[in-house]
Amino acid sequence: IGSDFLGFLELIGDPVPKVRQTVAFVFYKISEFVPHLIFANDINLKTFIDKCLQHCDEHQCITTLIVGTFKHLFINANKIGDGCIQILNPYFNSIFERLIGIMYREDIH
Repeated sequence: IGSDFLGFLELIGDPVPKVRQTVAFVFYKISEFVPHLIFANDINLKTFIDKCLQHCDEHQCITTLIVGTFKHLFINANKIGDGCIQILNPYFNSIFERLIGIMYREDIH
């Protein structure tokens, strides 16, 4: 599932806005219901977080979904245990720096 998952993550860069919005929704649901796919290995986690960070300044729908994705990612990392929350430590600053940068956007829910 590793290469299929990584291939799917690339779809967030599609030139069609509706495709990016749909992929952002799937990111949100993956982080909510099957976060073990993200935490399966370092490559999945790094790629997932990098793609979210690259696209969180887009249309309000995409940004809102990615903010929710990060929320689910941290909540579920804590629930899963097994050191998942520590695995997120290297990404903490870049994620929260970006979230603070977008939190005052009036179009974000």
